[in-house]
Amino acid sequence: MVSIIIPVLNEEKSLPALFTSLSQLQGDYEIIFVDGGSADNTLTLIAQQTHLPITIVNSIRGRATQMNKGSEIATGDTLWFIHSDSIIDSQSVLCITKAIAQNYQVGAFTLYFHDNTSLSMKTISFFSNIRSKYFYSIYGDQGLFISSSLFKNLNKFPLQSLMEDYEFSKLLKPYNPIILKQKIGTSARRFEKGGIWKTVLLMQSIKSAYRRGVSTDKLLELYQRGTNAN
Repeated sequence: MVSIIIPVLNEEKSLPALFTSLSQLQGDYEIIFVDGGSADNTLTLIAQQTHLPITIVNSIRGRATQMNKGSEIATGDTLWFIHSDSIIDSQSVLCITKAIAQNYQVGAFTLYFHDNTSLSMKTISFFSNIRSKYFYSIYGDQGLFISSSLFKNLNKFPLQSLMEDYEFSKLLKPYNPIILKQKIGTSARRFEKGGIWKTVLLMQSIKSAYRRGVSTDKLLELYQRGTNAN
């Protein structure tokens, strides 16, 4: 079974589209929403989805902390981490199950932006897919899936306020992650708020600063100011 783990924080606007795609999923799965203290209608909306196999967990705020908390109660032999603004293909769980059966322990999906089809965003997703396929650098919006045993053996996501996916992906290279042809959509909202190419430059600057040892708390402040993120 695949355990779908979704960290959330004040995501009432993005959840309806996610619910629609979750409702179309095929295969054997459970859904774990890990809330970091939402103050809007996020929890109410999730609780209304009684047709889905959903468990709600409360957690200290922080994406890495929330995802790790979800993994602790997951009952599936495979963990699949997605974002609240993701749009997933109905065959996704079946594709993950097939990949695991073929002895892949970790992988992700081909990224696209579901709410912005401009040439700029297509260019960004193209290079994101190149990065993950050939350099095994997988970010959170690409729908990372991993065997639960390997996730535990790698000591879960590092507990840091930003770049936890970047740091964790460095541990995955020896396992030759598979990047599936099936697509996963993500939102361009933060690019649009901060300006598309300005945000790209910001993210590259943050990555460079992280490599130089700047603390993730400082980098998170910089990221939030630059993208107007929550």
